[in-house]
Amino acid sequence: MEREICNTLKFALSFRTPFHYIDRFLRASHVSSNSTLSCHCVAIESGMGHTTNDLLERFLYYFLDLSLLDYKLFVSNRPSLLTASSVYLSRSTLGISEGPIRDRSSAGKMFWSKTLEYYTSYDMKDLECTVKDLRMLHEEAEDNEFRNVYKKHTGPSQRGSIAHR
Repeated sequence: MEREICNTLKFALSFRTPFHYIDRFLRASHVSSNSTLSCHCVAIESGMGHTTNDLLERFLYYFLDLSLLDYKLFVSNRPSLLTASSVYLSRSTLGISEGPIRDRSSAGKMFWSKTLEYYTSYDMKDLECTVKDLRMLHEEAEDNEFRNVYKKHTGPSQRGSIAHR
């Protein structure tokens, strides 16, 4: 009944989720990263056989799944901000940067490029709080009462790609 009323009035009821932004932000991340070789070598040496983009995408989905567990984090942030923060955290976890990291004080800026800033419309300052919240969720994931997200992304089908990073 409600559907018929909405269709008759030509209402388009939909909303954006963080998953709507994944492809665009991953493409921007791939374009802006020129140091994928080190991550690729780590993946091959550990026997996982994933490319950097595969690992980045797995981490991105993992962080977005974790964000679903925290109601305040998920509801109070824009979907695009959650995705952008997850991209940043994934890149920093894997060590994907624009160039060589010379010192720890500038390391954070190296993981977020001008290309990503342009395509996501977020700079480092915008991401800071959300990244910290996601990182805390990740640190508590293994011992959390809702540890199924952790198990899902570290299980045999994932071949441990997220475990202990």
